[in-house]
Amino acid sequence: MDEAGEEMFRMKGVLAVAHSPHKFIYHAVHMTFSGGFEEVWAEDEARESKMVFIGQNLDGEFLAGMFNKCLATPENLRRKASALRFALGAAVACRTVGGAWAAGTVKGQLVRDAETPQDRQIDAWMDPMHR
Repeated sequence: MDEAGEEMFRMKGVLAVAHSPHKFIYHAVHMTFSGGFEEVWAEDEARESKMVFIGQNLDGEFLAGMFNKCLATPENLRRKASALRFALGAAVACRTVGGAWAAGTVKGQLVRDAETPQDRQIDAWMDPMHR
């Protein structure tokens, strides 16, 4: 939208986001975007993304490529996991309740896969290191 906002007259769609039971519905006019998770997918409803772009001089291959980078494929999930800032076992400083900092160790990472239950929130768990 930053690069082609003047060429993008309108876009709208429904996205099936991995591990979310809700539809992500969005709408944009030029560079004004609104969207959010709305109604729950019906049990018998096909979970598929549908997008419409209306504009001039739009690069369809570029748009498809950008959205394809977001797909929850095994390759994309591995790429995203390898780009995380801290590896498992890394020593880190953790901001705790009240704003204090404590030493910690990364015990898990924010990575979702097909086996992750849709209603489970996964965080980067960190245990305080004992001195």
